[in-house]
Amino acid sequence: GEVTELILALSNDVEGEATCHFITERLPAKGVKVSRIGFGLPSGGGVLYADAVTLKSALEGRRDYS
Repeated sequence: GEVTELILALSNDVEGEATCHFITERLPAKGVKVSRIGFGLPSGGGVLYADAVTLKSALEGRRDYS
């Protein structure tokens, strides 16, 4: 299928922010929405260790990044 949104799930630190900028600058402008998950996930914690409720909250709180 066609990709309509890219959701970035990166750390809430300088490296995560820089990576988001790096990715968005290199994406072709083809109408793909870029968003970043909300910060319901603890800093330093990985997505792999988050429970379903926390992940749901982070996805619902995502913000537009494009």
